Parts: sequence; C-alpha cells; structure tokens
Amino acid sequence: MPIAQALAVLPGGQVSATPLTPDEVGRYLADTYGTEAERCRRERHARRNNLYRDGGSDYMRSVIDRVFQDPEVRRLRKEWVDHARFSNSLKRIVNEVSTVYAEPAARLVGGSEENRVAFAQLVEEMKLDEVMDYANRMLNLHRAILLGPRVRDEGDAKRCVVVDVITPDQVIAVCDPNDPSRVIAWAIQVEYRSARRPEGWRPPAWQLWNDHESWLLDKDLRPIGEPVPHGLGVCPLLPINYHAETIAGFWPGEEGEDLVAAQVAIWMANILLLKETKSATKQTTISGDVTTAARGQSMDTEVPSHFPEGVTASTVDMSMDTSLFTAAGDHALARVGNNYGLSMGALTHQGVQSAEARELMLEPLRHLRRRQIKTFRRVEKSLAQLIAVIARVDAPTLAFDAAGFRINFGEPQVLQTEAERLATFKERQALGVDNVIDFMRRQDPDLDEADAIASLRRNFWISTMRVVLMKDLMAISGQLGAAAVRADTDAGAVANGSPPSESTAEGEPVETEDMSWVEEVVNAA
Repeated sequence: MPIAQALAVLPGGQVSATPLTPDEVGRYLADTYGTEAERCRRERHARRNNLYRDGGSDYMRSVIDRVFQDPEVRRLRKEWVDHARFSNSLKRIVNEVSTVYAEPAARLVGGSEENRVAFAQLVEEMKLDEVMDYANRMLNLHRAILLGPRVRDEGDAKRCVVVDVITPDQVIAVCDPNDPSRVIAWAIQVEYRSARRPEGWRPPAWQLWNDHESWLLDKDLRPIGEPVPHGLGVCPLLPINYHAETIAGFWPGEEGEDLVAAQVAIWMANILLLKETKSATKQTTISGDVTTAARGQSMDTEVPSHFPEGVTASTVDMSMDTSLFTAAGDHALARVGNNYGLSMGALTHQGVQSAEARELMLEPLRHLRRRQIKTFRRVEKSLAQLIAVIARVDAPTLAFDAAGFRINFGEPQVLQTEAERLATFKERQALGVDNVIDFMRRQDPDLDEADAIASLRRNFWISTMRVVLMKDLMAISGQLGAAAVRADTDAGAVANGSPPSESTAEGEPVETEDMSWVEEVVNAA
C-alpha cells in the first residue's frame, strides 16, 4: 500500500480510511526518526566506515581533547595522530572473519540453457562475487546492511544491473507505527548535485522506498512533491541482519563497538609510543667550577671533552620504557581478537609446526564461516529473485527466471605443501571423489573446464611422443633392451599387416617411424 496509508494504520491493525497528508508524513518522520538518538546511531556507523578505511584522525584528536587537560600536552600528542595509524586492527579482524567469498561461488538457475547462460553472463557483468565479498565485510563491520540492486543507464542505450551495498549510516528504517519489529519502508540517503536550482527548491537528502512507491525527502524528512510508483511489486532493497527479524527497529544496537574501542586504544598507544620515542634522550650535566673550561666544546661520543680538575660530568636519562605502550596495544589486540575467534598467534602470523596445527588454530574462524554461510545462502536466493524482478521491469533485455536458484560456496583450500597436495589428490581420486580436471582448476583458478581438458590432452600427447621417440633412441643406441623394443615394434607392424623390420648391424642407421603426425596433433592440441 502507499506509504501515507501504511503510516495511517490505527491501533489494533485497523486501516484508516484517510491516508496521511504529506505534511503529516513529514511531521511523523521528523518526530520519530529525526531524533538525537537516530543521529548518534548514524554517526556511530559512519565512524566505523571511516576507521575501516584508515581514516578517523579528527576523531582521535577529539579523543585527545577529552582525555588530556593541558593544552601543550594535547598539542604534542596531536602532532603524532596521522603518523601513528600504522596498525588498523579493526580492518584486520573484519577481513579475517569475512571468508564466505574467499573462493568464488558457483550460482545456477533452472530452466532452459538460454536462461542459465543469461544468468551466468549477468552475474559476471555485475561482478557479484566481488560485490558480495565486500558485503560480507560490511556486514561483519556493522552487523546489519542493505543490498540495493538497480538498473544503471550507461549511455548509448546500454543498461546494466549493479548492486549497491548500503551501510547503516545511510539508512533510516521506518517501522510500522504499531509494530516496531516490522519495517515498512527504508529511507536511503541521496545526494543530488544539480547545476540549476530553481528558487525555493529544496534539495533531496533522502529517498523513501517501500513495496509500492518511492518518495523524495529533504534534510528534515519532509516530503518533496508526490510519491512515484515504481511498479516492481516489491521493495528494491534487501536487508541483511545476523539476528532474527523480530528485533525492534531492525538495528542491532551497539554490537561491534568492541572493534572501535580496540582500534582507538591501539591508536592511542601508538601515539604515545611515537611521542615518547621522539622525546627519548640523555642530557649531560656539568658540576663544579667551569670558569676555566674551554667554551663551545662538542659533546659527542666520538669527540672527547676537556674539563679542569674538580669538574665532573654526568648524564640524566630523560626517556621512559616504551614497551609499556606496545604491551598495552598488544593486550587490546589479543582481547578483541579472542572475541572473534582469533588467537594472538593467528593475528601476528606466528609460525606453526605443520599445516594441521594451523588448521586447528583457524578452526574458530571455520566455525564462524559456516554460521555466516547460513545467512548468505538465504540472502543469495532472495537477491537473485529481486534482481530478476528488477531486470524484467527496468531492463527486459537482461531478464531471466530465478526459479531453481542454488549456490555452492567455494571452500578455502587447506594450507599444504606441493607433495602433500599431490598425495591427497591421489587418495581422493582413488576413492572417486576427485578428478584431474578439478585438481588442475584448483591449482590455476584462471582455467575453465575447456582449457583444463585441452591442457591435459596436450600433456598426454607430449608424453606419448616422448615414449615413441625414446623407443627409437633405444633401438639406435643398441643399449640393453633395444632388442625388446625392436621385437615390440615388429609385433606391432605384423599386427597392422606390415612386414617386420630387418635386423641391422650395430652402428648402422635404423629407419625410424615418421613422427610428423605426432607433432601435428601436439600443435593442434
């Protein structure tokens, strides 16, 4: 139903006969979602985005202003803010736990061969594996995101489907007035940079979407103009949340702030580390009667200084133990890493004795990945259905049928040596659970099945040519086994209806078989 009518629902689920006016919609949105709490929520998630992208210097300067009182102390530490961001634990942990798309996923749909080919081509053009890999990282960073597939006009009558990954700092979830666990519309932040702006024009800052229509809003959440039906029948935004859909307001509170706190703590420790390292020095003090001492002497470790009798020189250490700061940073990293199944050994890439030991170290991450796959399997199916609807309405040339959609997530490879991989493959092949083509493609992901078969055929033909040439070489050289080779050759000739070759004396040239056919086949392969 239209947004104005959905917001006019009365207590008890009764539908009001009179939809809200645009002014009433604006007042309701401003009173409910234009609050300080909602603004702080968006700022919190914007800070996470900024820290993930190695930003946040201004925020760290504000932290220094809050924790230090003396203006000179603040100034000295602010000088090191930009130089102390060499350890981004937030980005590191988010990337480590986001392994659902570490290997490409195989997506298939049912229907005719044309439908499957059209879907595969669309997936390739959308770069869906890369987009979903980024979505996986943003979901682990924010705990809730939206996917927004849409058709983009690229000019020259060319259209393509793109998928936007929308983070919570750009979204307002508009819930049912009587059921806060049910989202009925999404307000997405937009930016229009129009060169011509009519007098009295209010620039749009938000766009409100539901299953029926979209509506532009200004920065105060007041509607601009009239709503525009989009004709899709579904909302073109797909929410993703690790939690059940019954959470009031959709957003999962302040989950993930432990990563932000750890990053701020490590950054602050690095600031103090650099500041104290720069200030670390030893000063020389002179005591006694120095009136007869030479002036302007160089106090250097390689140049001796001369002082009269009775004058003593000593040094004062003005530095402090900087390991205090590295220990504090490592402590914060270890604690927040344990929250996400990462030991300090995994975070610091400490060496292990064997591949099995490393796999045991990473087993918590494997368990976390399996839990995430359950969410993304459902998301992938819903996304394929949504893309099919949008393509059918906005880009009919790209349309496909999403019925029968299924996905096989790529499994990350176990760390093994070349000998271990070959031994494992031989055992799996003997059991019938693996084959040489799949093994070649795992070794070289750029190979498709046709390329792998062509490479295998070429290898076999080269091996065949080598065996044939080696037989002739053995016959020419007269080495042990040459007689057996000639016997095999004669037996093959008789079987083919040809006379056997005549014996030749040692050292005489032997007529060999024409090998041009082998070279032609190899070149063709």
